[in-house]
Amino acid sequence: MDYDYLKTAAAVGFTVDKTKGDDLTKFPIEKARLRSIWYYVSISTMCTTGYGWTLETRTHLAAPLILLFICGLSVTGTFNVCNTLIVDLHPDRPATASAAVSITRCSAAAVGISVLQFILDGLGPGWTFTIFGALGASTLPLLWVEYRYGMQWRTERSKKMIKARGDGEKCPSSH
Repeated sequence: MDYDYLKTAAAVGFTVDKTKGDDLTKFPIEKARLRSIWYYVSISTMCTTGYGWTLETRTHLAAPLILLFICGLSVTGTFNVCNTLIVDLHPDRPATASAAVSITRCSAAAVGISVLQFILDGLGPGWTFTIFGALGASTLPLLWVEYRYGMQWRTERSKKMIKARGDGEKCPSSH
């Protein structure tokens, strides 16, 4: 992630200040953080789908285990990128923002687990994990929208918060 941050900073002509920290109001942090997420989501989607089909075709035990390992790495990368972006976007309340993401993620996982056996029984593992892979892939357009419009939205939100405060003081959420 540091590499992506530095590459994005160089691309937009932004000077990184490791001593005092950076003013993110003028930096596209969304582009820096989401720069590599496309790889993570794509790999996890392919591995999830492949995992289902290795179970469906009853291949050697090593095949699904290897796919699970790779999927675990890529999902962990995705979580790290997203959580770092959330903390960057909400520096005034990072724990609250991170907790909200965790609750949402865990709730979605609970729903997925609660219906997993029904879907497995009805479709088999190949199509079940193809659906789960497709759900993962469906996040790519949403990530692209955040990548493209995130800085604009953040700037607008900061202006509204400054206006609501009425004192013209810089809003803590804008860094």
